[in-house]
Amino acid sequence: MRLWFSFPLVVAVSFTGGCQNPEVVQMSPGVYELARADHGGIFGNKDALKSGVIRDANAFAERQGKVAVPVSAKEHPVGMMADWASYEYVFKLVGRDSPEARIPTLLVRSDSARVGGFTSLGSKDTFYVAKTNALPEDAGSPAVATSDKSTAERLLELKKLLDAGAITQEEYDAKKKLLLNKL
Repeated sequence: MRLWFSFPLVVAVSFTGGCQNPEVVQMSPGVYELARADHGGIFGNKDALKSGVIRDANAFAERQGKVAVPVSAKEHPVGMMADWASYEYVFKLVGRDSPEARIPTLLVRSDSARVGGFTSLGSKDTFYVAKTNALPEDAGSPAVATSDKSTAERLLELKKLLDAGAITQEEYDAKKKLLLNKL
């Protein structure tokens, strides 16, 4: 008789455990991903989904004593027949005193249908890549010059853009050649 009482509990735990969204996953040293799906269908809130993922990534970084810097993201809209809205956020952890922690980084929509190994099926997915944006400290001051960066830092940023699919191999080779010629 006890078996009949425990069966509904086992089934309930199995279903709720299988429906949970994954938490932060380490992709490589210092690089992490946080992905979530909104099972609310047409009643879901994609903006709350995105902000919740980014907020949780920042909280994860804070617990590590670091800062989360965006690398890329993929947004999938709600579709038909259990095609749930989802948001995948890739970020890296840097020290609070790191120059990367002080440079504003924005996720910018990519025109490419293929970014970072993902392929958009039916062109429904939207891909974003991180771009550093040196903003002025106040409206009257000039923007921070990018010449403060070393050639090695610029080459690393260029390689990241290539790896994220934001630039082509030809663009990468041309920019790399220009940077190396300035040495």
